[in-house]
Parts: sequence; C-alpha cells; structure tokens
Amino acid sequence: MNTVLKSKFFHIFMAITGSLVMSSCGEYGGGPAPISSARVGSIIEVQPSLDELSLSNARSACSRLRAMRMNLASTDDISSIKFDVRFGSCNGNPDVMSARATVDSVFNNQITLSVTTLSQYDIPGKLLEESVNTDENGIMQQFCQAFFNNGDPNQVYSNFLGLGVVYAFPNSNTIVRSVVTKNTTNETILSQKKTYTVEANSSATRNAMIEKIEYETQCSNGNVKYDYQNIEEYSLK
Repeated sequence: MNTVLKSKFFHIFMAITGSLVMSSCGEYGGGPAPISSARVGSIIEVQPSLDELSLSNARSACSRLRAMRMNLASTDDISSIKFDVRFGSCNGNPDVMSARATVDSVFNNQITLSVTTLSQYDIPGKLLEESVNTDENGIMQQFCQAFFNNGDPNQVYSNFLGLGVVYAFPNSNTIVRSVVTKNTTNETILSQKKTYTVEANSSATRNAMIEKIEYETQCSNGNVKYDYQNIEEYSLK
C-alpha cells in the first residue's frame, strides 16, 4: 500500500472510530437518555417540542382519560378502590400502607377519592393524590383540551417547558411529568419525576383509573425519595 493510500485509510479509520466514540457518550450510546427513563438527579437534554409518536401517545392517553371519566360517572361502575400506598423517605425508612377510597363522581364534574377505613380497627389511610386525573381535570387537562378542540398540543408543551415542567409520553399508557432545574454550570438537572400509568385495557369494565402513580424526588442529602400509589382491587357499584 503506497503512502497516499495509507494516509487516506488512516483518515477514514479515524473518522469512523471518532464518530463511534462520540456516539457512545450518554447512557444509551447516542446521547442523553430520554427523560422518561432518566434518573432523578441526572443531567438531561430536553427536547424543544414533542415528536409525532409522542403526540400520538398523548392523544391516545387523552382518549383513555375521557373514557375513564365517563365510566366513573356511570351508575354501574366502581364504588371504591383499595390502594397500596408507599410514602418514601430521604433517609430510607418508607411508610407502607393500604388505603380504601370511595369514588365521588358526577358527570362533567371533578372526580375525587374520599379515603375511608379498611375496617373498624384501621386508621384512615392517605393517598398521594385524591383528585382523579381525567381529560377535564389533572395533569393532562390542557393537552386534552388542545387535542379535542383543534388546539396546538406542542404550544401546551412549550408553555409548561417555560415553567421548568417537561412532559413525556413514551407510550400510550404512560404519562411522565418532570420538573427540571439548572445547576451552577447551566446544565439541566432532572429534580422531580411523576409517572402515571393508565390502565392498559381500554375495553375492560374497570378501565376507570390511573393504575399507578410514582413520585421520584431529589433530596437535599443526595438520595431520591420514592413514593407510589398502586391499585390493588375494586368494589363495583
């Protein structure tokens, strides 16, 4: 191989290997991990708008939330729900409990959960959220209004982004609402993440609730506080 060919081969090899090294930065080999899978406390890159798949997933979530609201307001749906609830701690001593809540729902009004005792010996439990998320109330209200009234969901995304709140829709059953902050070097830090899992089977009789709510919060001592609220069982009307 002559000198010219060796030189060309060397430069091509360096360009290829250099690009591979550059692309290996970040957890997933192509840059920062998506915010929906990033760990609280990590440095992230926030997208300026939602892509087409995210918009499709968000629209599907709104349709499910609308059906959920209508089901809850019917006369043959859920009357009470038993939750498995965990309140985490920055020092590693979580408080785990069960709580039963009755459903207070009137068509076109906000739906709430009224916590009751599980038995005469129980102390009334607590819930992470007692206001039920639907298309008309809760974390998706503005997105759903945009979808159902010919608005611009990406403008809603942008408005929240301006407040340091980032939404992600990794699939049609998952809604992620995160809070981001800037550190001293102006890098974006994921400081809080709330993940809502919508019940997957939209045709099920009991398609009536967000199945699981998870909170992840950065603590001042460097730990992450983890809370969740998960449905264990239903009682029908």
